[in-house]
This record gives sequence, C-alpha cells and structure tokens, in this order.
Amino acid sequence: MSTPVREITMPADLVSLAGLDPVDYSEAFTFATDAVRRPEDWARLILEGAPLAQRIQMRGIWTALGIRLALPGTHGQVLGWRIGHNDPAAVVLGVRAGIGLTARIVVHAEPGRVTHAMVVRYDRALGGRVWARLAPKHRAFLGGLLLRASQPEAH
Repeated sequence: MSTPVREITMPADLVSLAGLDPVDYSEAFTFATDAVRRPEDWARLILEGAPLAQRIQMRGIWTALGIRLALPGTHGQVLGWRIGHNDPAAVVLGVRAGIGLTARIVVHAEPGRVTHAMVVRYDRALGGRVWARLAPKHRAFLGGLLLRASQPEAH
C-alpha cells in the first residue's frame, strides 16, 4: 500500500523533538506505507536512496549554502547530515549553514505511516532571505524524494 505524499500541519511533538528554538520555517509531509523500517533507514532511503544526480544536486546546494557536511561513510550521519537523536520512533538530522541558518530534519516512523518534518532557524538575516527564495523549490524537490521513497519498488 502506498498513498500520495501529502503536506500536513507540523506536529508539535516533532518540533519539540527537533530541539530548535526559535523555529522560523517549518514543513511536514507524510505518506502511508506497508513497509516496516527504522526511522534512520527511512531517512537513508529518502536521501541516500535518491538517484545519483539528485544526491549530487543536494550536496552541491548544501555546500553552496556553507554547510559543512560529514564525510560520506562517517558514522553518525545521513548524506552528510549529522544524526543528533536516534530512537525506534524518530531520527533527527541537523546541519548549520554558513549563510546563517540551522536546519533539522525529523523522520518519524510508526506502523503504516512515515512523517518527514523540517524546521529552520534563521541565525542571520541573510539565512532568512536565502531560505525564502529556496523554500518553494525545496518543497517540490522533497515531495519528489518522498514520493519515490513511498513506492513499494523503492523498498
């Protein structure tokens, strides 16, 4: 079973789990699935399971934003984002960008459903201005990543 990815109101418990205060931007998407995997494995499927061209695009944009990614293969990271929290229900990934923003991704998995939430704090005005321009493209790009991960053939 898979259903289209849909945007949802940001769950307060995921904002809390992200541990970022204040939150200047947030987005959350969810999809239904019969697949069972740990949240870290969902995060890996969503990010590291993306086609090579998309992974290169993501890493290139993150580098341009001044994000110092963890090296590939380094323990405690998913596609360069450092794992800050990892339990059977959720994984939290985090980065800081040199342009002046901090971002956290929370991937929450429960039977039959996966939720991907992202929160961003603007640490400098430049971070807010840049993110305001990138956010619409990011949402569309992320929607595609999540749609791919939600399909049974991706599992």
